[in-house]
Amino acid sequence: MHEEDLLTQTEALGEAMRSYRAFRLPGIDMLQDKHEYHTAK
Repeated sequence: MHEEDLLTQTEALGEAMRSYRAFRLPGIDMLQDKHEYHTAK
């Protein structure tokens, strides 16, 4: 998704915040190293 910085993300996605209005359920990013977790705290 080219999320390294704001410039590359904007070039790839355009205005991403505009589409967030349609999202009805909250979400989270699960960042991990070598472990796979099935639940989030």
